[in-house]
Amino acid sequence: MLGAAGAVGSMAVRIAKHLGAHVTGVCSAYAVDFVRAAGADVVVDRATTDALAKGNGPYDVVFDTTGTYAYAAAARVLSSSGTFVTTLPSPSFLVGKLLTLFGGRRCEFIPVQPVRADFEALGAMLDGGMAVPLATRFAVRDVAQGLLQSKAGKNTGRLVVDVKDGF
Repeated sequence: MLGAAGAVGSMAVRIAKHLGAHVTGVCSAYAVDFVRAAGADVVVDRATTDALAKGNGPYDVVFDTTGTYAYAAAARVLSSSGTFVTTLPSPSFLVGKLLTLFGGRRCEFIPVQPVRADFEALGAMLDGGMAVPLATRFAVRDVAQGLLQSKAGKNTGRLVVDVKDGF
């Protein structure tokens, strides 16, 4: 799981664990404990270890939640029938799609969009005790601070705007 500390990645770690997967989470050093608490079996600090270096893996799925990795890099660590997944397609994604036409590996784009069946499945997981990783809660009057923190890229989980006390 590349980007395992972010909003999408931290939820994906929890969903994967709920489904019984063995999860390796890749994140920055400041988020290692957060990703471990989310359920990752192995946590890799991206500054000190290249999780996509040849010799790691093999992984059945490499999920790039940040849109910064290319299929070609992930292919080095994918199993022979593995899948590279991204939520943000790029030109390198298209190259990956072409390369997978000739082998057993797959390169997939999963758009982030609301799908009723997905929300129902997620609701069942939450009813079963799975938690949503909330990083920081901001009052509406402090939303600018929350946006600045988000832009700085030092977040873990979801930022929440609390409207209870108003402006």
